[in-house]
Amino acid sequence: MLTFGNNFLVKVHVTFFAAAFAAALFGHGWEFLTLVGVVSAHEVAHVAVAAVFGAVPSGVTLTCAGETVIIPGVEDLSAAERLVVFAAGPVFNLALFAAASTLGDGWGMFRFFNILVAGFNLLPAYPMDGGRILGVIAEMFVDADAARRITAAVSRAVSCGVIAVGIAAFSFFPYNLLVVVLGLNMRRIGAANKPR
Repeated sequence: MLTFGNNFLVKVHVTFFAAAFAAALFGHGWEFLTLVGVVSAHEVAHVAVAAVFGAVPSGVTLTCAGETVIIPGVEDLSAAERLVVFAAGPVFNLALFAAASTLGDGWGMFRFFNILVAGFNLLPAYPMDGGRILGVIAEMFVDADAARRITAAVSRAVSCGVIAVGIAAFSFFPYNLLVVVLGLNMRRIGAANKPR
């Protein structure tokens, strides 16, 4: 565990190091670094927009399944502000994808990872951005408890779908096992946290 700044905590899970080692071992170190950069840009977009609304991040956790920024106070923002904060990451990835599309073929991997990160994060499953957005929208129509139940039910269904796709795709390309890991991680985090 590393600490940067005044109260900003960076936690690096052992699975992050395992993924980095495996990527380097199998000759995919550059792809791994590109993906980490794309995911980091995604999280920085969330942080920047949250800071505009007065919610300051306290840390980040890196795992093999991605990064998660901890932003205390984001749940106290208005529904519209939360929607903007939660959408900021995917929107920034789409902007990076569009910008890289004007730069030629040498940016193909960067474009691919940006569209992948944006699309995956827009899945309506907690803790992904799409699940958080779903929770905020649901709260506009029903009470908070009902919104949590709706978000939890959709999250369970989506995570099962992600796991099924990962298992089916594994036979075509062994790296698709990571999709199964991501789906299981979505289920684990979704079960451990009450979405809001």
